[in-house]
Amino acid sequence: MFLTKDDKILINEIAPRVHNSGHWTIEGCSISQFEAHIRAVCNLGLKTIKPKVKTAVMVNILGLRNGTSKPRGIEKAQQIDGIYVHIYGKFKTRKERKMGHLTAIGKSLDETKTRAHKARNLITI
Repeated sequence: MFLTKDDKILINEIAPRVHNSGHWTIEGCSISQFEAHIRAVCNLGLKTIKPKVKTAVMVNILGLRNGTSKPRGIEKAQQIDGIYVHIYGKFKTRKERKMGHLTAIGKSLDETKTRAHKARNLITI
């Protein structure tokens, strides 16, 4: 959105959907952004969203090549404490295409980020 000099608001884009940056709420909050969105759209009443954990870190899983999707290493990544892997089931991968994400939960930011990146490095698409 833009505010003009004469106090008019111009809207560039409306995307009434959840956003990739909030996918960590699945494991990190009492209500995920997906549930909150559906509750709002369906007039089901909004609930207070509270953190369930001290720290949650989300890392995107992006394609590194063009071709058929062949997810590997998911089981090894999920063996790391507090790691949750979400693969989106896309059949084709391309460079920089979002193929999934993982969320790490923990007690300190540094430790949680370390585990998140360790898990991400185990996954290939």
